[in-house]
Amino acid sequence: MKKKLEVLIMQMHESGITYSEAVCEFKKLFILAVLQECKGNQCKAARQVGVHRNTLNRMITELKINVRRQRRAMRPSTGTTRAVRMELASIHATPAHLHSATPDVLDLPQL
Repeated sequence: MKKKLEVLIMQMHESGITYSEAVCEFKKLFILAVLQECKGNQCKAARQVGVHRNTLNRMITELKINVRRQRRAMRPSTGTTRAVRMELASIHATPAHLHSATPDVLDLPQL
């Protein structure tokens, strides 16, 4: 790990990236990785990073991390979610005794 970091640092230095830019980029990528692991939960991410949640929120603002975009990226696709919701709605709208029965085998009272 240390060797990879040393190579990366040399590449950054040789390409003209300043120290402050490198530190900023490291912080941003580190926080994004932890947020992704915590599924966007900033309280959990703050605990893992070892800072207070307000400090993490301030860092997110300073580093211009778009938390909303990260949350959207972590959600399941809209089509899948909508299909699941529609399926659940149709199941709940149908009385339980009709789910597995067909009309010709329903036990209905005779009139």
